Amino acid sequence: MNLLDLPGELILLIAQLLNAKQLSRFSRTSRHVHPLVMALLYRRNIKYGHSSGVNKQLTPLEDPSGPGSFYRNMEADLEDYKNPSPLTDPSGLPLPVTAEIRARDRVLGEFVKHGADINTLTQRNRYGQEKPLLLHAVSERNLAAAILLVKHGAEIYAVRDSWGRAALHWAAIGGCAKILRYLLTHSGAQRDIHVRDEDGQTPFQYAAESGNVAAIRLILEAGADIDAQDEEGNTALHLMMMNGKPAPDSWCIPALRVMFELGVDTEKRLFEDGKTALHIAVLNGRDTDFMEVLLQEGKMDLNCRTVEGRTPLSCAVEKGDAEIFNLLLNAGADRETRDEEGRTLLQTALVDEDRAWASLPTLLEQGLYTLDSDAGEGKTLLQALEEQDWMYVIQDRVDGLSLD
Repeated sequence: MNLLDLPGELILLIAQLLNAKQLSRFSRTSRHVHPLVMALLYRRNIKYGHSSGVNKQLTPLEDPSGPGSFYRNMEADLEDYKNPSPLTDPSGLPLPVTAEIRARDRVLGEFVKHGADINTLTQRNRYGQEKPLLLHAVSERNLAAAILLVKHGAEIYAVRDSWGRAALHWAAIGGCAKILRYLLTHSGAQRDIHVRDEDGQTPFQYAAESGNVAAIRLILEAGADIDAQDEEGNTALHLMMMNGKPAPDSWCIPALRVMFELGVDTEKRLFEDGKTALHIAVLNGRDTDFMEVLLQEGKMDLNCRTVEGRTPLSCAVEKGDAEIFNLLLNAGADRETRDEEGRTLLQTALVDEDRAWASLPTLLEQGLYTLDSDAGEGKTLLQALEEQDWMYVIQDRVDGLSLD
């Protein structure tokens, strides 16, 4: 008989009879033995491979990352949302219960028994970010690890990272529907569904910002406020307008449509300057496909004004975004808008050289202004451009415009 044939309980009994040197050697005899005696190594402060061993019990049973993982995970999460399945057996072990799961459960129990505080131990992700074990597990969509940690005393609502984010925040970011269902079934979920981080943001806001459709639905059904605002006045919809990725904005359009379906208030404003979600979307340069959905399905106020009187159309001029400017104009935005200081779109475009270069050709081609338009201080557009030596911003760049 070899060590692989011995039951785990007998291996633990043998290990407990060994001194530190013998235990260190014994732990290296096989991959079967080492995980079982990690807790004893921890208690005796014997390091093996520079690890106390807790993290090794939490390695993912499968890797949810990789190319296209966002869309694969979204499909899997929506399927789980529509057809939820049991997550644990009667003893609280994650399903399916395998020999590996039972071994990890037993070893984690030994760690806790010998003094390991799983609420304070941390783990690093692939980007070097360090978080408490439970927060790391839920953010990485590691369902088995999350369930085992909670089973052995991890506190779902008390454990926070350095930004004040709790497990529900990170589960919303990870978007795993099974993890969210598990967390939300524990006592206190109804109260802590509104838990806020240091910036006043809720799990629902993180779910929306991350574009996780199933998470949006699950958290809202658990009692979240779809229009909750953080300390600056950002709603979930505001945050969705800000969160670009190095990819087309199509990744978050499904979540945007769900927000409209669920009745989000599109006219909530930031506390300080009064920007709505539409202002934020324009200023953050969301792409044409995203903006078309926003304008066609969001029933946005195209002429909403900030405290300074800025409209989405004037924000497009500030950004020099011709495509979005034309989209807003064609959707019915007011071309005659003026800000609180009385400045027209033309005067907004002439604030600086870069803005003039980006915006003036579009304004002229749309017929909004002519060369004799009032550019401020009683000057025509042509006079203002000549005075600033900016004629190059329109020369040979406007169809049908002749300056000869």
